[in-house]
Amino acid sequence: VPGAVVEVTVKPGAAVKKGDVLVRLDSRLEELEVARRRQQAESQVEIEAAKARVATLKTDLDGTRRLFETTQSVSKDDLDKKELEFRLAEAELSQLAVAEERERIECEMAEAQLEKRAVRAPFDGIVTRVEIEEGEVCGPERPLLRLVDVTSVYFTASLDARLTPGLSLGQELAVRVENDGDPLGRVGTVEFISPVVAASGLQDIRVRFANPDGRVRPGLSATVELGATPQ
Repeated sequence: VPGAVVEVTVKPGAAVKKGDVLVRLDSRLEELEVARRRQQAESQVEIEAAKARVATLKTDLDGTRRLFETTQSVSKDDLDKKELEFRLAEAELSQLAVAEERERIECEMAEAQLEKRAVRAPFDGIVTRVEIEEGEVCGPERPLLRLVDVTSVYFTASLDARLTPGLSLGQELAVRVENDGDPLGRVGTVEFISPVVAASGLQDIRVRFANPDGRVRPGLSATVELGATPQ
């Protein structure tokens, strides 16, 4: 969504929850549009007046019909005129009801546009980079920031294709992550095995494992133990 940035609510390293506001865009026009639409949608003056007119004409029509059927003190033309007025009032009420529903939908659309002026976190994660500042203008192709989910990480490796025939999707493998002299052992699940073997004879695999404590930092080196039984 294009617009001028009025607030950046996070800095690199910030932990955020899904739904947290990360960036706010100028929303003055959208706020005015929502206020205008709400006023129109919430106004019941016309429709209440139309309901009252229908009720009054219905009572008048019923009375005229009784007189016509019992005493003949009113003419058929008078009865037809009363019925026409009632039907026209009903049609007007129906049109106002349609207009009211349209205004309600347009109000919801305006509220949705206003909500888009707040860029929210799509998932729990850590902000690793902020690439825009207050006062700058963002566009559809411009990145605002980088958010990563470190609770689930993956290890990629290019293996000798002669070692991969025994692997299968969903298989558990032991992964050893180098961590500044304090190796971390993890158990991961094979989620990708490349169907292509490179000219070098290597084949790519990807193993994903849980990282709830965040100790495994993305970018660290690791090894996978193909013949070991995960513990």
